[in-house]
Amino acid sequence: MAKFDALSEETQRLARLSERKHAALEALKKSLLHHAFTGEL
Repeated sequence: MAKFDALSEETQRLARLSERKHAALEALKKSLLHHAFTGEL
C-alpha cells in the first residue's frame, strides 16, 4: 500500500507541476500577443 501511496503522491505532484507550466505558457502567450499587437516586438 505504501508504494501505491507514494505513486499517487508523485502523480499528484506531477499534475500540479503540469498545471503550473500550462498556466505559465498561457501567460507568456498572452504577453507575446499583447506585445505583438502593440508594436513592441
